[in-house]
Amino acid sequence: MWSGERSTNCSAPIFDILAWDTPDALKIILSCLVLLICQVSVSIVFLIHRGTPLVKASGGVLTFLALLSLTGACLSLLLFLGQPGDVLCHLQLPLITIFQTIALSIILSISLQAVTKGQTEELHLINKLQTFLFEQIFFVTEFPKKVAPHLHTLQGPGSWLFVLICCAVQAALCGWFVKEEPSLSEFVAKLNINFERAFLSCPVSSDKLAVMQGLNCAMALVSFMSTFMAVKPHHQYNLARDITFSTLIYCVIWVIFIPVYTGLTTNILTVSKSKSIVHVYFTLASNLGLMVAYYFPKCYLLFKNPDYNTPEHFCTFLEGVPPTPPQEEEQQPPPAK
Repeated sequence: MWSGERSTNCSAPIFDILAWDTPDALKIILSCLVLLICQVSVSIVFLIHRGTPLVKASGGVLTFLALLSLTGACLSLLLFLGQPGDVLCHLQLPLITIFQTIALSIILSISLQAVTKGQTEELHLINKLQTFLFEQIFFVTEFPKKVAPHLHTLQGPGSWLFVLICCAVQAALCGWFVKEEPSLSEFVAKLNINFERAFLSCPVSSDKLAVMQGLNCAMALVSFMSTFMAVKPHHQYNLARDITFSTLIYCVIWVIFIPVYTGLTTNILTVSKSKSIVHVYFTLASNLGLMVAYYFPKCYLLFKNPDYNTPEHFCTFLEGVPPTPPQEEEQQPPPAK
């Protein structure tokens, strides 16, 4: 309870919320709608070309799971709107974070297994030819060669296991957040009421947000570093370039988020609303960055250069397809004297 200036009566504080019909909420809804249209459009394009080499090289079924998770992260941002509650506040940040974890773990898996240098090795064993021994990006560049035999496990079912492990780690962090973070009702009960009106949003401690979002940024950073060391495939689609730019954009956005988020005032009258809006827009920006840098170039190739959607242009990234050897320039015969 709080008594206003020159008042002899105490009154309960009034809490404002980010209602669905407010201008800020309408802007968020419109931004989410635009991003959803992009995600659904890309999903439809990939679904139509699901059996083509480009989609297979991009992860196959995993790339559809990544698109679905990005869509879920976008929809989860709508939890910031409306009347907050205990259950909603415990779901808000974990859902947004783990949906992004799914997409980033898939991109990381692709960057570790799809950006490869194929190598064929003929071994005669019981009159059978065994070929297509693929090496991962790390051990064809600077990564120690002793790790090479272990990286092949990321291919096939191993990629699903890798994604599951990453999601399990993030799920454990989300469980820690739900257990340790106070509920909204507890947060309100412990408030020092020295105001008549304030903005009410879900309580989120900066350290827990940093740990959960830090895992996603770490996966994006590893993806960026691994593909940055890759050698450009000869006369083939450079899948590493898409991963490099998408993960770089993601990391830059969240690095900028740190000073912006922490630099907001600690006045309860305004800080909760500002932090909620900032978190929403930075999440939207990072998701849009992944869409534009990773998926849009592939859609451009499917529409503008469909003739390049062949195994020859993706042979380095497809299992069971040998790499195209570099074509040496034909030497011209010396001119006759």
